[in-house]
Amino acid sequence: MSQRTSSKGSRRASDRRQATRHPIEITLEVTVGREMLILATTNLSRLGTFLQRAIPYPVGTKVGLRVLLPDEAPPIVCSGEVANVPNAKSTGMGIKFTDIAEQDQQRIDIFARALV
Repeated sequence: MSQRTSSKGSRRASDRRQATRHPIEITLEVTVGREMLILATTNLSRLGTFLQRAIPYPVGTKVGLRVLLPDEAPPIVCSGEVANVPNAKSTGMGIKFTDIAEQDQQRIDIFARALV
């Protein structure tokens, strides 16, 4: 089966994904410089998340993250980067985790699988 491509020749985003995205709404603390925002996710994977109702930062913006899973463990503290902004008329942005411990990625996977 051949890969679908856009007019620019790149694969669709859903085909490029390397990890399953789970439709989960949890709270994240996002820090950019001295600004700290509390935002909710629309989905979460071991490699990143999409933040809803956020006024997006430009693609490539580095962010600090605290992922607040509703378990008894401490928050996951990691770094990320704005990977995509769907369009200028909507709010929200995709964040790619850039510095996250493997054990924290596993925690996200275990948490997400328990919900489905």
